[in-house]
Amino acid sequence: MDASDLLLEQWERQVKELFPRLHHYQQQTLAFIVQGIIQSGNAVMQRVAEATWGALSSETKMVSHERRLQRFVANERIDVEACWKEFLQQV
Repeated sequence: MDASDLLLEQWERQVKELFPRLHHYQQQTLAFIVQGIIQSGNAVMQRVAEATWGALSSETKMVSHERRLQRFVANERIDVEACWKEFLQQV
């Protein structure tokens, strides 16, 4: 396990504590997206996917990472406003 994988694992734990109402997969994907945005220095899905694909020791194709990010952002079941309020209460 390299440093990026370890960082993602630790960050996923924190995201689970911050957003307990999100489904497990949604928590993982949120952590994945945030780490990718930080690593890439960009919020463009393709750049985030490229950064995560290059940094993580995963055999998943880069386009699969990008589709995962797109599905998460398009998910209407995620109440962004409620998540934001929950986050602000804890910060």
